[in-house]
Amino acid sequence: MGGVLVRFAGFFAVAALVWGQAIEQAKRAFDRGEYASALRFFEQARGTSPSCNLSFYIGLTQYRLNQTSEALIAFQSAVDCDPKLIDAHLAMAAAYSERRNDTEALRAYQRVLALDGGNTAALAARPASS
Repeated sequence: MGGVLVRFAGFFAVAALVWGQAIEQAKRAFDRGEYASALRFFEQARGTSPSCNLSFYIGLTQYRLNQTSEALIAFQSAVDCDPKLIDAHLAMAAAYSERRNDTEALRAYQRVLALDGGNTAALAARPASS
């Protein structure tokens, strides 16, 4: 039994290492503007260990690749996973604004303000009538 536990613990250590390396490679590629590479690394990391932030990073990368529909799906996945992930709500609002879907953009900004009433990005971006 002890050998099985040691192998099991070893598996998780290797998985964590692979996950961490994929995240670091993705962030470096993103910072260099190599969004297609960054997307591959973020998706690799998500396959190893899904997280709310990874869905957000995938969406942000897709947005930079002008894959707005896919980005919106990823942002929605991120906020479904963690409804308090303000950056994902803001990114969703920006993507909806770009698509000229002002109703959904406003809803996203309102969700941000419900979480953080003083959020300067949401206050600056929302229409004056809201």
